[in-house]
Amino acid sequence: MRMKIFAEIRHGDYGDNFRLSELGRLHLRELAEKLNPLVGHLCAIVFTSSAVRASESANFLASTLKTANISVEECEHLQFDHERAGNTKKSAGRLLELSEKYDAVIVVTHLELVGGLYPYFAEKYLHKEIFLPPRDDDSVRCGHGYLHDIERNTCSTV
Repeated sequence: MRMKIFAEIRHGDYGDNFRLSELGRLHLRELAEKLNPLVGHLCAIVFTSSAVRASESANFLASTLKTANISVEECEHLQFDHERAGNTKKSAGRLLELSEKYDAVIVVTHLELVGGLYPYFAEKYLHKEIFLPPRDDDSVRCGHGYLHDIERNTCSTV
């Protein structure tokens, strides 16, 4: 496996029209500042839900990160609704392929999937259990999430 960094990010804040808001852009700029020292020198992909708020967040984040080699790929399985509750399994298969091709994989998705996708992936494909750091509340704010350092086997909030 080539992947060194895996990030699970909730899409940025959005308005009534489900488009990325200025507040969402601000949070994603702040996130990019935190991620740049870690991914700026890596071959990276932003793997995103195809929902407008997530897709716009992913493209904005990719344009804000200071890396010369970054791609964006949309995936309908990263959307969450009760009809597609098995999407974690479908997304994890694609993540395995991406983990072999990219040094950094940044997933932009929805609240219901943030914090669950990488632990599922790690248990199924890496055969290890991942524990997420505690949060002040049970929610992941828009433009925030988890950063997994594969080589150091650490997880932090971003």
